Amino acid sequence: MRKYEKALCIALSVMNMFLPIGSLLLLIFGYKITMRGNEYFALVTLILSIALIVLSAGTGKYDREGVLSVLYPLLAPGSFISTVFYSRYSSLFALSFMLVSSFCCFYLSLRYSNRGRGFREASGIISGLMILPVLTICFFSVLFGNFGEDTLLKSKLSPDGKYIAEAIYSDQGALGGDGVIKVSKAAELDLGILIIEGRQKNVYIGEFWDGSNIAMQWQDNNSLIVEGKVVFKG
Repeated sequence: MRKYEKALCIALSVMNMFLPIGSLLLLIFGYKITMRGNEYFALVTLILSIALIVLSAGTGKYDREGVLSVLYPLLAPGSFISTVFYSRYSSLFALSFMLVSSFCCFYLSLRYSNRGRGFREASGIISGLMILPVLTICFFSVLFGNFGEDTLLKSKLSPDGKYIAEAIYSDQGALGGDGVIKVSKAAELDLGILIIEGRQKNVYIGEFWDGSNIAMQWQDNNSLIVEGKVVFKG
């Protein structure tokens, strides 16, 4: 059973760190991840967490060595970081799954972390300190989930198809809304459960503007003109 525990622990660690590490790496190269069906992804993470608790309890209390001695202490902080990344999707189901999974990982880290007393205590303290801010972030994400909801009004590709400019209306609830024009690289990779797309850059913001009557055109392959002014040069 020990090899199954190791496989589950590795799989859970990968699921926890996939979104944070993947997002940061792609951000370096000017791209971003947009998840599709993130509830299912979070549900798999939760199932792995529960399965690991059940399996680890059945294998006894022997010292976890090798890979397990490193992964168990990192499960809790890794899961809390992943939950923060999920919070920006404002999905109640996904956040609920990830929060329960995080507390499962917190339990696993405290119970099976055997990489020295200092290392174990440090991991427990760090994870414990992360609980309150993570819960706060998730609470406000759900509470204000409708704020900032974007509606695409129009889009225009650059002549060479390298960039795409989008006029977007951002709903701010009772506060009104803003019109924003964003430019990103047009390249997109659809992998089913997630989409890799170019990172968007705000080039024009109009407060209390619904974006319905905006003059937007490409001067050339790399220059976007809005209301007669160049607002982007690639």
